[in-house]
Amino acid sequence: MSGVIYKITTGNDIYVGSTIDFKQRMCSHRYCINNENSKDYNLKLYKTIRANNCEWEMTIYEDNLSMSKDELCKYEEEIRLLLGATLNSQRAYRTKEQLKE
Repeated sequence: MSGVIYKITTGNDIYVGSTIDFKQRMCSHRYCINNENSKDYNLKLYKTIRANNCEWEMTIYEDNLSMSKDELCKYEEEIRLLLGATLNSQRAYRTKEQLKE
């Protein structure tokens, strides 16, 4: 599997995500921003984008990552922390200790 770590910026805020289909993921984000019927419409990411006049940019942070889904999620979490992403509603990966908490 070839994965991608991407970031979304809107205003001064950042969201970090991962996917194996960048174009499809971008379409999914657009849908959630604009469709009130989406179950994710009211997530912090999409509310913030709308509060910034729907001005947002989705860019590839790193691509061609040959790793399992679990490894990709671990790496996404590392990048999320590194970049200080403020718009992620949850962690991409949790250790066994974090799951116990």
